[in-house]
Amino acid sequence: MPSRKSVAFLLVWSFISTSCQAFNVLQRVSPKAPLKQQLLQLCRQKPERATIESYVDQLAPLSPVQATAASPLLQKKWKLQYTTEKEINLFIDQGWSPPGSIYQIIDGNRLENCIPFVNGGSLGVQGTLSIPDRAGQRTNFVFSEATLDLGRWGSYRIPPVGQGWFDTLYLDRDLRIDINSRNDLLICTAER
Repeated sequence: MPSRKSVAFLLVWSFISTSCQAFNVLQRVSPKAPLKQQLLQLCRQKPERATIESYVDQLAPLSPVQATAASPLLQKKWKLQYTTEKEINLFIDQGWSPPGSIYQIIDGNRLENCIPFVNGGSLGVQGTLSIPDRAGQRTNFVFSEATLDLGRWGSYRIPPVGQGWFDTLYLDRDLRIDINSRNDLLICTAER
């Protein structure tokens, strides 16, 4: 007759083995991880918008969060990986801002966007957020201040420009996909 220790060990081992097998099956079944990885690889290549949209269309229904606007997962520092916003792409395409350095911070009802410059300084805008429907995806924003930091030449407050909304189509702990009121796409990863 087996001892209590050996029976307990066999039960624990059986539980762990079964849990690991179930986890492996779930990983194989869920297309989310490879889609996310492929999307982020594509973002570095700057493909046509339609290519990115095909991945967004596949990922959006797989979002683990449906009420994205009110989710605590939205509250963090996000690094921009891809956008169709011409104003932001101008800074990257002209070499004024290093790729992967542009970020956004969402903290409560505060929003901060920052475009760091290659030789120091940055362009930053700050504003407020509101959520019209806590069960939805839409977040409204209004920029209230902007700062142009030219490094050794000084920092200047400039008139803020912008208000609108963004819908967070996909959100998990490390990836966020938005479309905004100007029909621009933004793909961001959480800063680690």
